[in-house]
Formats: sequence, C-alpha cells, structure tokens
Amino acid sequence: MNRSRHYIRLTALPACSLAALVATARPVWSVMPISYSGTVSGQTVTFTGQRDIASVTGSVTVAGATVSVTGTLAVNGSVSGTVALPNGTRIGTFSAQPSSSGNLTVTYSVDGTSGTLTAPVPTGLLPQ
Repeated sequence: MNRSRHYIRLTALPACSLAALVATARPVWSVMPISYSGTVSGQTVTFTGQRDIASVTGSVTVAGATVSVTGTLAVNGSVSGTVALPNGTRIGTFSAQPSSSGNLTVTYSVDGTSGTLTAPVPTGLLPQ
C-alpha cells in the first residue's frame, strides 16, 4: 500500500503557502490581562492576572489578604485550579463557571472553608 498519498509534501508547497499554513496554526490571541474589583458577599475583592489560550494566573485580594490562583481554562470560559499563599504553599482549590447572565459562579475550598459565591465575569476572561 502506498502511504505517501496521505501526507502533504511540504517541499512541493510554495514558500508563501507554507507561511500561511504556519500563520493559521497560531492561537487567535495569546496573553490577555484580566481584572476585577468589587464587592462580593460584603467583602472587597480585587483580582489581577492574565490568561492565555489554556490557563489563568493571578492574585486575589480579599479584605487585605492576598493569595495566588492558577487554573486551567476551558473553551467555555470555566476555570478550575489551585489557591496558594504568596510563598507557594497550596491552601485550596476552586472552580468557576460563567453564566449567560454575565456572572461567574465560583465554588472554593480554601484553608478548611468551603463555599460558593457569584461575581461579575472578570474583564478579559472570555474572548471578545
């Protein structure tokens, strides 16, 4: 059986076609900033960070205490990941799901406390 017919011969492509093929393999966007500042469940909350095609990283400050978050980003904008102290010690996990109403429902378990909260979707989390 001749298997060569199943493969593209890159040497037969013109240079401009090869460049177009490589250009289309890149993600639509790379690193994007994310931010949120507001009141959630009576507490002042700020989040600053960034996202790329598959992950979210940043810092969350609640009532003056700052933690780091790192998560995996799904195509629909949901995120799941870990919460850590500034020194890197892992203290919990979280998952967040955006809704059609423009809110983000966050379920967390941090330092022995679990709960769910709702906040607006941070600017930059979802692609435009």
